[in-house]
Amino acid sequence: MKPKLWLVCGAAAVVVAGGCAGTGPGARQEAQEPQGCTLVSPSPVVTAGVMMWPDPPGMSEALNEIQTAGYDTFKDVYAGVEVVPEAGYAIVYRVPASESSTRYDEVIRRVAGTQCIVIRDSRFSQVALTELQNRISDDTNFWRGRGIQINTVGSAHDGSGVIVGTTQVVQARAEIPEHYHSSIPITVEQAAPVAVW
Repeated sequence: MKPKLWLVCGAAAVVVAGGCAGTGPGARQEAQEPQGCTLVSPSPVVTAGVMMWPDPPGMSEALNEIQTAGYDTFKDVYAGVEVVPEAGYAIVYRVPASESSTRYDEVIRRVAGTQCIVIRDSRFSQVALTELQNRISDDTNFWRGRGIQINTVGSAHDGSGVIVGTTQVVQARAEIPEHYHSSIPITVEQAAPVAVW
C-alpha cells in the first residue's frame, strides 16, 4: 500500500511524505562506502545558489526498477531508498531475515549491476509505516480539535519510524505516540504550516 499522497520531501496542505531525511529516526547514519563497485563522484552543479549533485548515469533507472519491485513484489520487506549523491552511491533499506528479503536482495544486486547500491537492514517495511502514517493523517481534524496542527507526516527513509511535523511539539510529543500505541516509533519534529500554491 502506497501513502495516500506520495511526495519525497515535497509539500502539500498536510504533507504526507515517504523517505525524507531529517533529524528523526531516518537521519543518515554514518556512511560506509560500498564495496565491490566503482564509485563515480559526480561534479556538483550550483543552481540558484544551492549546490546539488546529479545522480551517476543509470542510477535513477536502477532505483526506479528496485523501488517498483519493492512496492509490487516485496512490499513485506521494502522500506525505502536513500541516494548519497555527493558520494555517488545509493542505499536500499529492507527488513532482513526472511525468504522474501533474500529474493529481494538478489533482485537488487541484479538490477544494480555495476551501480554502487548498498543494501541495509530496516526495522519496518514501508507498508507498515504507511498504515500508521495514513492513520495519523486521517486524524488531522481530531488533532486540530485538541490544539495540535499536524503539518507534515512522513516515514523515515530507512524504515525506522514515522515522523510528524507540527508547531505544537511539546504537546504532540506527549499525546500522539501515546494515542496510537504503536510498536513503530513516532518522532515529533518542529514543522511550520506549508503554503499551498
